[in-house]
Amino acid sequence: MKPGSSTDQGKPAPLAQTLFPGRSMLTVGEIATACGVDNQHITSLVESGDLVAIDLRTSRPARTGKSKHKSIRQLLRIPASAFDALISARASV
Repeated sequence: MKPGSSTDQGKPAPLAQTLFPGRSMLTVGEIATACGVDNQHITSLVESGDLVAIDLRTSRPARTGKSKHKSIRQLLRIPASAFDALISARASV
């Protein structure tokens, strides 16, 4: 049996396992590329609650002085299972 092609029960393997073998966490960019959308679309799915993600920042940086950068960058990782859940939900619509 080819890795990632099917499970032992004959069901198709989860898409994340096929696209990203051996990976349990995915980046916004990886998912965006796999889905053919831009990073902002994936970030919007996370912000709306349609896609589960984990923010790996340890703390928010202090805002001091007159910084040009007003936003605080997120360090998001999406569990492969959340990616599969999103694809399954969207495929059945």
